[in-house]
Amino acid sequence: MIGVRFKFDYDPSRWVMIPPAGAVDYDQWAAQTAKAWARDLDREADSNWESVFERMLLRCVVTPNSARWDARFINVIAAPGKAASLLPANLMMMTPEEAGGSLAANLPRPEDPELVEPPVVETFELHPDMSATRIIRYVRDGDDDHVRADMFVVWRGHPQAELGLVTGSDELGRLLLARDDLVELARAITLVPLDEPAL
Repeated sequence: MIGVRFKFDYDPSRWVMIPPAGAVDYDQWAAQTAKAWARDLDREADSNWESVFERMLLRCVVTPNSARWDARFINVIAAPGKAASLLPANLMMMTPEEAGGSLAANLPRPEDPELVEPPVVETFELHPDMSATRIIRYVRDGDDDHVRADMFVVWRGHPQAELGLVTGSDELGRLLLARDDLVELARAITLVPLDEPAL
């Protein structure tokens, strides 16, 4: 076991953290969050806005579902009332052995027959002396010609830990709109020793 924990310092105007699975009543959480959004947008009197927000939040909670996710976020870069949809992003931490040596090397899989074109792979500086890789791939969704995009930001957050942020959407413009936000979220996630006091 790696003796570290996550520390988050993300922008709440761009991201909402979804509570850990099994630790919350999601219906109640979605209703309370939707009510707060409606209030912040001066639409509290319109119950229809609350129900729209609530349905979008619940969709983000239930899909996709994986025991691998260490934390989950929703991108709200567009104000909730203006967004066509919310975009969930999932965070995972894996040891190099679990990641097959490197998450970045394994995620694109150019031989995947569902790929529409080779993945777009960019390496950039996440922090001083720490690089990360952003991968965008376009895949056929199902048996038809419908295309969806998946985006990953992966980095070595600890000598024994690879971190990965994963998101995807069939609304390609929505995903590309959040491209830089995903990088900023990655910059806001660090690993600290378990015994470091929380702020």
